[in-house]
Amino acid sequence: MIQPTDRYQITWTQDHFITVSCKEIDCEQFLNGWVTNVPINSPQEQYIRNDKTRKAVGVKVDEGTMSYLFQEGQRCFRVHKVKLEKAPFFTVNQPGKETARLKRNNMDFDRWTNRFNEQSYRNTRR
Repeated sequence: MIQPTDRYQITWTQDHFITVSCKEIDCEQFLNGWVTNVPINSPQEQYIRNDKTRKAVGVKVDEGTMSYLFQEGQRCFRVHKVKLEKAPFFTVNQPGKETARLKRNNMDFDRWTNRFNEQSYRNTRR
């Protein structure tokens, strides 16, 4: 019998993702360039000024803000991750138990979906 307190999860482990470049993912900032506004003399501005991997043109917007224009074709500040084509883990656990410490009770997609649908129906039926 399904307990109404079961927690259904679909998770991917870290190895299900890889880091890719801006060029590989067609990053909008890489393709079109971008503008970044930062406070003057802030750690962010110091980073931009000392960064040797990117080129930017700075314009003072007001007394406390600099605006930096980065041209297209440069790596943006994000870390892009792409999910690999691996199946996720479909798990059911009871609340109150730390899922990280539990041995994963993996299910196949059909069984997990059937249990989830049955519990959802029982929880919403009046």
